[in-house]
Amino acid sequence: MRSRVFAGTVLAMAIGCLQVDAWAQTTVTTAASHEIPRLTVGATALFGTVLGSLCGPTTGDVISCGAGSTIAGLRISPGWRLGNDWAVGISGGLAWLGRGGNVPTKLWDIQFAGRYYLGATSASQYWLDASAGLAAVEEDWPTYVTDSGMARSATTYTTWAPTGSLAFGRDVQILRVFGIAPEIRIHCLGFNVNDAFPNAAPQYSPQVLVVLGLSVVGFGFYR
Repeated sequence: MRSRVFAGTVLAMAIGCLQVDAWAQTTVTTAASHEIPRLTVGATALFGTVLGSLCGPTTGDVISCGAGSTIAGLRISPGWRLGNDWAVGISGGLAWLGRGGNVPTKLWDIQFAGRYYLGATSASQYWLDASAGLAAVEEDWPTYVTDSGMARSATTYTTWAPTGSLAFGRDVQILRVFGIAPEIRIHCLGFNVNDAFPNAAPQYSPQVLVVLGLSVVGFGFYR
């Protein structure tokens, strides 16, 4: 069921963005469309699915493991175009992992990115993006009593990991200073699985996230 919903979302995004792109190309003036904005700032809404497992304590002494399910969140990505083909930037995001019945899980990350633009140079253009940085998963566990009668106080566990991603997308200029950018991204989190559970902290396997994003993009500093 989850895979069907994800596939349907991909198809709907693709059709919608092609329609917007065709409309934008007839609306934006020819002169403006061939100018290059040096500055882009994207605010991205993202939705995706998570591959990988999480192990952590239940309300007792039992350790349970389960697969990740869905992810949704927001990302801010300013970038600076160095020339016709390349851009560099930085991005930071906050997302929530849905794992049904478990405690809320937040994912923070910050990454440095490089972007390569494909095809004819313009404000509306396809691109490939690669990034690397650091991520943290944060979980707020409530107070509970173990099967042995030991009370565990409410606490927040934070797990750090290196992270990186690869993405394919397209900037679609609608107005001179405004556009949208659909993308699909493969996001990897390099967690180190540990068989021990110190302080009952949750443990993660390496995670792979397949994420769809739709950005509102601001353009500026044309040349």
